[in-house]
Amino acid sequence: MGQCCASDGDGKAVVVELLDVDAPRKVFALGESSEFPGDGRPAGMVIGFAKSADRGALGLSLDTYDAERLHVVGIREGLAQQYNETALPGAKIEIGDYVVAVNGASKDALEMLRLLREEQDIRVTIRRPLEWTVTLQKDLFAPSFGVKVGWHAESKSLIVIDRAHGVLEQWNKANPGKQVLLHDRITSVNGLGGDPAQMLEIIKREKQCVLRLSRPRPVE
Repeated sequence: MGQCCASDGDGKAVVVELLDVDAPRKVFALGESSEFPGDGRPAGMVIGFAKSADRGALGLSLDTYDAERLHVVGIREGLAQQYNETALPGAKIEIGDYVVAVNGASKDALEMLRLLREEQDIRVTIRRPLEWTVTLQKDLFAPSFGVKVGWHAESKSLIVIDRAHGVLEQWNKANPGKQVLLHDRITSVNGLGGDPAQMLEIIKREKQCVLRLSRPRPVE
């Protein structure tokens, strides 16, 4: 097992850890996102996993509701947990991260999930979440937030699946840098997170809602 910090020519692709063949083997930082200049963490990593006979499970609980990417909702015993125990600071897999590619496959959550389960050697591209807050207020002229959401059993958040006329449309026009887009995730509503059904009830019931949102960080 070894560690190194060797950068490429422009300093954005960095090997931050090399592991033995029975565990995750390589991690490449993809570069820091300009959205978070003070964060100090890479916007994402590419991690190589090599399964073995006695260590064949990654141990990642993944939400597949968004058809294009996988959302990490839990980490249990397996190669991912083992990797986290030896990963460099800032390079651990965290709940809330996004899996955006597996062995070159991307924008197809079910295919990525299949590869994670069936392939022995796996190269996983992970993006950190870009998070921001949106405050929406209903009134007589806009009695609806104008957002349609969905989730399923393993979800810990609400996924934006459609937008209509309403408060959200007004927000997007007034805040072009913080727009809510399709496939964004609402991770909490008025401070409550982790329970999509209760979060939706708050959205329906309350006149004002503070939404915490998430999507994969961009990589420059």
